[in-house]
Amino acid sequence: MRIKLFVSHVRQRGSITPALLSAGSTWHARPLAASVCTVVPAAAVATGYSRTFVRPMRRLTHQNQSETVGKRHPRSLTRQGFDASVFRKRGGNRDRGLLGVLYPERILRMIHTQNEGIYRALIAQLDKLARHNRQESYKTRQRYYEAMQRFCRYLAEEYRLQKLANISGKHLVAYVRHLQENGKAASTIKTELAAIRFWHDQISNTKHKLPSNGDLSDQAPLERRKLQGTDRHWTPEQFTAFVAVCREAGRTDYADIATLTFYVGLRIHEVCRLDTAAVEAWERTGLLTVKGKGGRVRSVPVEAGAAKQALRDRRAAVQRGHKLFVPDDTATDAYIYAFQSFLREHRPDQGTNPRPLTHHGLRHSYAIRQYQTAVDGGASEHRAKLDVSHLLGHGRADVTKIYLASAEEDEP
Repeated sequence: MRIKLFVSHVRQRGSITPALLSAGSTWHARPLAASVCTVVPAAAVATGYSRTFVRPMRRLTHQNQSETVGKRHPRSLTRQGFDASVFRKRGGNRDRGLLGVLYPERILRMIHTQNEGIYRALIAQLDKLARHNRQESYKTRQRYYEAMQRFCRYLAEEYRLQKLANISGKHLVAYVRHLQENGKAASTIKTELAAIRFWHDQISNTKHKLPSNGDLSDQAPLERRKLQGTDRHWTPEQFTAFVAVCREAGRTDYADIATLTFYVGLRIHEVCRLDTAAVEAWERTGLLTVKGKGGRVRSVPVEAGAAKQALRDRRAAVQRGHKLFVPDDTATDAYIYAFQSFLREHRPDQGTNPRPLTHHGLRHSYAIRQYQTAVDGGASEHRAKLDVSHLLGHGRADVTKIYLASAEEDEP
């Protein structure tokens, strides 16, 4: 790789002085192209900016991350010896070839690319989608946002794509190959693809339908993940104890949520989406239709008397056309957070479980009972796991293995 020293076109008061070039200053290399990179002091400002007073930052080091410097907040750089409060860009596009130089932290938020303008435009479109998104948990939203940021960087560098609505299958194939060449695991790649599809689904005017992982297998095959489960299931005694605590605290809605998860296997956000129309449809057909993870709709039977009573009680407690659990003046994510906080404060003793009990563990208990019922009814192991997977809102038999950790430990 050829290295060129960037020291020219720095204006008065921002010149590179002997002190700045001293051994105490921190230096970094940022790639400009496949075979060229620019070496600059960490405190230096890219060419084209004037009236900037620069002092070396001796204590700030650059971690090998695309968007952060030392995991410090942008405002902390002033306290570390960098003062760049007055920026005035000069030279127009004459310095376009120098993109990729280490910029101050407030500009490093935009991942450095040779097509920074295109990248900024893509991120602006992503931010607009993110502002209106209320799906998934906070951690999932953040994970998906960061994954889409990386994909936007790739699109800007390799394709100069200017609209997220124009993403197509060829971009996914190329990106998967790019990730594989960089040694990313199959599970990581699948999560990245899930994030891309998630944000793509938020766009109303997309031009192309993105292929599934199965459709990508011919051009960019992905290994199957090796799934291992952790025992998280609730015993009937633990479930009964928690329901009793909920009722004593006057939170019959929390008791009904736990009941529907324990006996019907619903996720927390699936329960919170239920409304009176869903209960009325269940009364007619005997199947409860829910919209689950990734927008997948499924219908599940409600066989336990406690679950049937919980649905009828909640329908009687609210007006027709309203949600069963979430009040009209409360955000769904806030309601879920309040429930989970209550569970953390009042959950029963974890017993033999390796980890504290969680709401999701109630789904593990449901999966174990359904699997055992299917096997006792004469179904093969694979058929039973596949049926349970569909009841849980998944599509593969091997996913059920995660939920059956305690059952498999009991096997000789």
